[in-house]
Formats: sequence, structure tokens, C-alpha cells
Amino acid sequence: MMIVAIAVLAAGAAGGGAWFFLRNKGPAVVVEKKLSEHGLVKMEPFVVNLADEGNQRFLRASIQLVVEDEVEAKEFEEKPVLMMGARSAIVNALTEQTSGHLGSVEGKAELRAALKEKVSAALKEIEVVDVLFSDFVIQY
Repeated sequence: MMIVAIAVLAAGAAGGGAWFFLRNKGPAVVVEKKLSEHGLVKMEPFVVNLADEGNQRFLRASIQLVVEDEVEAKEFEEKPVLMMGARSAIVNALTEQTSGHLGSVEGKAELRAALKEKVSAALKEIEVVDVLFSDFVIQY
């Protein structure tokens, strides 16, 4: 009888401890930085051939990369290999696009997401927070 009582008491204590440590402590608060608190990497404009069949179409785009902070933005300036790695990833992503796809709002949004992912993957040590277009012209 005593063994059963100790087992029940131990099981209750274990359950209470698990509840205490695993209970929901309210909504998780995600603090996002304002855009102005990030660093901005300005790049020379891109002019690329698009992947349209039959016609030669060109894209001219001015692209800026938003990185975590000014320290990472300065690292881009100090290490040209980072800038060239980012430019290479961007050119590869842009040349895969078609004018029909990029002509839509959804196409531009998908391109921003793809550029963010591909440039971050190419750089490895620096994560791109956002991609901004300041100039985006498709030549038909």
C-alpha cells in the first residue's frame, strides 16, 4: 500500500512539474525592428535579358538589400567578394524570370522573396531581411 501511495505521489509531482514548465505563458511577443533600424546595401542597377521565348526582353532594376544592421551593411562595403556574391545570385535569379510573370504584382512579390532567399543562401554569413526595388522597368 505504501509503495502505491509513493508511486501516485511521484506521478502527481512529475505531472505538476511538467505542467509548470510547459504551460503557455501567454502570447509570444515578437519584436520586429523598424525598417529604419536596419542597414541598407545600395547596389548598381541591373540590366539583364529575361527568359522570354521568341523575343528579347530586358529588365532594368535598381535593387537595395536590407540587412540586419549598419555593421553588416558596412561589411558589404569592406568586402567586395560579398557584393559580387550577392550580385551574382541576383543576376541568376533575374535571368530566370519572364516579362509576363514580372509584369504582375504577384510576380514582383515572388521575385523579392526569391531574391531574399537566394542572396542569403549565397552569402551564408549575412541574412537579407528584405529586398527593395527603387527602379523596375521591363523593355517590351
